[in-house]
Amino acid sequence: MATGFVADQPSPHVDNVPAFFIGNSVNGAAVTTTYLNMTKSVTIINLAGGSPLNIGVSSAGLGGTAYMILGTPGQVTLDIQTKQIVVAENTGGATSTFSICAVLTRLESQNFDALTTANGFEKV
Repeated sequence: MATGFVADQPSPHVDNVPAFFIGNSVNGAAVTTTYLNMTKSVTIINLAGGSPLNIGVSSAGLGGTAYMILGTPGQVTLDIQTKQIVVAENTGGATSTFSICAVLTRLESQNFDALTTANGFEKV
C-alpha cells in the first residue's frame, strides 16, 4: 500500500535530454564537443557568413576520409549514437560559427569506444 511519501515513489528517468553548444572554427582548427552520455541524434547548424564545415565523430576521422561537408548556411540532423562531434572550418582561411543541439540518452559514453568509420563492422 502506498503511503504517499515522495520516498515511496519511483525516481523518474528522463530520456531525450537536450545539450546545446555554439562555437567557432578558425582557419580549419577542429573543435571537439564531447558528451558524458551517448547521443540519440545531433543537429548541426552552420550559420550564415562563414565557410563550409567538415563534420565527423572523431579527430582521426576528420583528418582522414570519415567526415561530411556542410555548406553555409546549412543544417543537418544526424540520427547517430556517438560520444563526440568534431567540427572544423573547411577552407582553412576563414572563421565559421556553428551551433549544435544533441539529444542525449541515458547510456553513459564511457562504456563505448570512439569510432572513426564503419569499416570492419559486419552487416554495415
